[in-house]
Amino acid sequence: MENNENNSMSRRKALKSLAAGTVVAATSGLALGTSRAAYAGNGLTAAKELTKVRLAWAEPASCHAPFSFGIAKGMFEKQGIDLELTYHGIVGADQIKAIEGGETDMGSHLLVDWVKPIYDQKSSVKIIAATHDGCQRILVSSSSKIASVQDLKGKSIAVGTLGDVAHLAFLVTVQKAGLDPHKDVNWVQIPYEKLGEAVNSGKVDALATLDALAYINKNTFNMKEIANTQTGHYHGRMCCVIGVNGEFLRKNREVVQRVTTGILDAYDYAAAMPMEVSEHYINKYNPGYSVEDLTAVLAALPLRRHPIGEELFRQTKDSVDEMKEVKVLSSNVNSEEFARHITSNIIV
Repeated sequence: MENNENNSMSRRKALKSLAAGTVVAATSGLALGTSRAAYAGNGLTAAKELTKVRLAWAEPASCHAPFSFGIAKGMFEKQGIDLELTYHGIVGADQIKAIEGGETDMGSHLLVDWVKPIYDQKSSVKIIAATHDGCQRILVSSSSKIASVQDLKGKSIAVGTLGDVAHLAFLVTVQKAGLDPHKDVNWVQIPYEKLGEAVNSGKVDALATLDALAYINKNTFNMKEIANTQTGHYHGRMCCVIGVNGEFLRKNREVVQRVTTGILDAYDYAAAMPMEVSEHYINKYNPGYSVEDLTAVLAALPLRRHPIGEELFRQTKDSVDEMKEVKVLSSNVNSEEFARHITSNIIV
């Protein structure tokens, strides 16, 4: 894990160096909107043109709190970027469609929920970096005899939507445990807000979802956690990634570098100061849970893990392989070729 962190940080330093060298570049030749604002970046204090960039985020996802905080803290302004957050739902296919169609320029979401729609839509979207490792859990009742994923054979697992990010991620976990994820367990769709009660009442045996909902259910119903996307085969694996419209990247590569630098700055700050980031997010968006809950969730996430370049490609290929193994993608997909096609080394 330490070697991966060091490699990620060395690549991140390279990215920051690139961005530092281009932050004062004129944007008049770019097909982008700009707004007047003063910013102090790289020792500059004069008023500069901020380059307008739109980024699709999943507002309900607690792991996306650093985006809004980074804007408020001036982290993107420092890079010469006027970042606008856009919302296109929490379904990967909808987000990819929005990025590909030019409704937004960039986006961030869980890799596992982007792989299939990028393939199905023949999308030009390129994955350029990751923001953090896993944020999902499988929970069972504290009184349950289920102690491991293997014990889920013949049991029911509730998810908010069949095919959602937790369903996709844990199909792999079940398969890695030696079970058939389509035959040995029964996946049940239950509204997100009723997942905890469904397990607590005995309607289903387990639930699978992402934080902060997983964290809140675990504590509200005193549940046991038997799997997550930070341990086991997911140890050291990226979760949420940054994607960009292919044409936008070709025309505005140094702009995308600066946006990415601002994003990684925001996530690194959240790792060091999770309560400050949580206070901002809770006060601005009122998601229905507390500052203390979000602080605990952010503090538990590996927010300084940012694979870029070859590491990003390798982990993307691993995800493509796994989606093939659980029959989400066709076995005919060439994993290496596809992973190369959908990733781009942002520091080159």
